[in-house]
Amino acid sequence: MGVVLIGKKNTWEYILLLPLIDTQRLLEAVETHVDKSKLSPQEKKQNEFGVAVMFSFDSQSEPHVFPSPLAGLPDIEACNCSVQPLPL
Repeated sequence: MGVVLIGKKNTWEYILLLPLIDTQRLLEAVETHVDKSKLSPQEKKQNEFGVAVMFSFDSQSEPHVFPSPLAGLPDIEACNCSVQPLPL
């Protein structure tokens, strides 16, 4: 882990560099410790890959309700963001 300070004067501007996770190793570890048959439908859905999106503040947009993608999390009642798919 490291921190990039180039051209930054304030601590809140720093960029934190995190080590990448070995996805295959993580999935193998989960397979050995998680019994998928005991997961609820919601837990199974949370473990699926979804679409990456980018939220951008849009001062021209009218506030609107942005529905939560997950049960248990509240909707955003006065959202002024536009949401666009983010190709990975």
